[in-house]
Amino acid sequence: MKPIFESRLPRLYVFIIIMVALFSALNVAILFYGRNLFIYYSAIWSWSIILLVALVGAMLIGMAISHRLITYREFTPFERDMMEMRLEVDESKRMLTAIHEYIQDKEGTVIPLDGKPSDEKEGQEGSEDTD
Repeated sequence: MKPIFESRLPRLYVFIIIMVALFSALNVAILFYGRNLFIYYSAIWSWSIILLVALVGAMLIGMAISHRLITYREFTPFERDMMEMRLEVDESKRMLTAIHEYIQDKEGTVIPLDGKPSDEKEGQEGSEDTD
């Protein structure tokens, strides 16, 4: 029979509990050993506060960005211009590919898109020179 309420602590809670236990142990150690551990204690607290402020700031920035995306639900003029330019570039690529295929069909030669000569053509020319 399974238990009705099966709970498992999330990893974040376990991490917080461990950190609080370590800070408490450090406080007790400072009480008994004096000023020698105060330097480490202040360094740990300062890094903890910096980490906390960084996480809160990241959450606030994320909330602000998501709020902007959800509320306006339309693109800025710059974003619209970039999307139109992308469509124009795609159309130009299609036109150039069509021109390239037309030239290949008309002349019957294989012209690579990168402009370098193909290996097959070089191999045929080399065999003609030796004959």
